[in-house]
Amino acid sequence: MPLEYIRTEGKAGRMGARLMGVVADGPRGRIYLSPSNEHQAIAESAGLPERIPDTEMVPNSRYMTPTGYGMTALSAFY
Repeated sequence: MPLEYIRTEGKAGRMGARLMGVVADGPRGRIYLSPSNEHQAIAESAGLPERIPDTEMVPNSRYMTPTGYGMTALSAFY
């Protein structure tokens, strides 16, 4: 998919969220796992935090660019 299409969809509010991975921390270090359907179901059942910060994000950050996808405030992630 072209990048511009993805950004247009994000700005139109048609992007969702998906669990991308699971990190387990143990005595021998971290392991990174692909999420199973069970992991996804648990993540979806957790619900939203009680308090969502409503802070504007920097529009031209060098490290994080969610504003290019229409996410201009932290509350946009929820």
